[in-house]
Amino acid sequence: MLGYTQSGTLIATGSVRVVHGGRGSYAEFTREQLVWEHLEIPADQEWRLEEQWASRIFYLEYRSRDDAYVKVYEQLRVVGYADYRVGFFYIAEGELKWR
Repeated sequence: MLGYTQSGTLIATGSVRVVHGGRGSYAEFTREQLVWEHLEIPADQEWRLEEQWASRIFYLEYRSRDDAYVKVYEQLRVVGYADYRVGFFYIAEGELKWR
């Protein structure tokens, strides 16, 4: 199945599983399942790439390059409220249309 934003932009070519946690349900993806030409790190989130923050941040934030502006998280650290895995990517359920 392919995952599209509400604006119709393809951003995922499959998923691994759905994770249910304290902040809702999120679809999990590998790097290879995301369509990177349709994603970017927003300018106001580029600080997360700076070395000085590396030991403090839990995720990198990406957004779809369309009007839907879907948020994609790259998990960098373990959290206690959900079974997110380091190195995987997450999108809130309901943000994508699957076909």
